[in-house]
Amino acid sequence: MSTGAQQTDALRVERTQTAVAGEVARLTAALIGLLGLAPDTRLELVPPAPLVENLTLKDALAQAQASPSLEVVEAEQTAVKARSAANLARFAYVPGVAIIGGYVHQDALSDTVLPENFAYVGVIATYTLFDSLKRERAVKEAAAQQQAADLGVQLTKAKAAAAVKSAYMELERSRDAYHFARQMLSPSRTGVRLVSNSDNAEASRARAEADVFRAEQRYREAYAALTLIADGQPTIR
Repeated sequence: MSTGAQQTDALRVERTQTAVAGEVARLTAALIGLLGLAPDTRLELVPPAPLVENLTLKDALAQAQASPSLEVVEAEQTAVKARSAANLARFAYVPGVAIIGGYVHQDALSDTVLPENFAYVGVIATYTLFDSLKRERAVKEAAAQQQAADLGVQLTKAKAAAAVKSAYMELERSRDAYHFARQMLSPSRTGVRLVSNSDNAEASRARAEADVFRAEQRYREAYAALTLIADGQPTIR
């Protein structure tokens, strides 16, 4: 690399560092204000502990099934209501039955006709023989709505499972990218030219460390997104 190019890169890095330092100072001041600390409080960035997870697709799907999303719950409730409506529609073919009873004290008629005190019980049944096929249409319509609601539950569950699978694939990609970026910094990796052995090693290693940081950030974001989806919670985009 020529001296002019190196100077240009060094100047670009210096400008980037200055801009980043200014942004960090601004955000730090805002954080201190939110925490109610003294303006001259010094905060130190502590790197988070490495993300350790061994989540499998089977575990994610099982967790999503145990904690259904709001869409799945609403679809299941709609199916329950449709099933109840279909059962009620079938009751239209059952005759309406009423039981009546009472007690009477009378002295207008002699005991030979009616006793002076007696009780009675009766049953009344009603049934419509001809209703212009209204009952049949109502039953078929309710059955169709029940089938549509059951299909809606299946589709909603399939959509939720697809979302979990998609999020898990993103987690796998980000996990592999993160581990690969870390391996590029490992001095024990064979078959790879280490950044410390190249020209301008300090800048090369800084870029590699930045790649590791970005890969880890995407890895954590993918894991958080999958966890939210598996718990039946909406993700924030």
